[in-house]
Amino acid sequence: MKLLISDGLLFYASVRRLTPLNVVVPDGLLHKDHLNGGTGYFAGTAGGIVTVDGRPASRRVLCLRRDNFRLVRDTWSKEDGTYLLQHLDPKLDYIVMAVDHEARWEPVAWDWVKPADSAPSP
Repeated sequence: MKLLISDGLLFYASVRRLTPLNVVVPDGLLHKDHLNGGTGYFAGTAGGIVTVDGRPASRRVLCLRRDNFRLVRDTWSKEDGTYLLQHLDPKLDYIVMAVDHEARWEPVAWDWVKPADSAPSP
């Protein structure tokens, strides 16, 4: 490919073909997660739902990589306390933490957990 700039400079550049990649599409943004992507997931269902004072509740759920403490995924649990954190590397360890946006309760965390490694059922 030739690119001619208005002041007479001529640049040559090779044309690269794009190859399809596995992508993660959270919240409508299209990107590839090179560091944390994968087939793993955490699903808060049954005995693992978010509760406040013993009742199911909607709260923010964070997922941090255990090796560097970087936030890799976050979501809000539904009113019934269920949540889903997807597209995680199943070989890595994580911290999953539920936090209270009303600042009345301390965070609750599960440390050194590995995500399940298959697609969750809808």
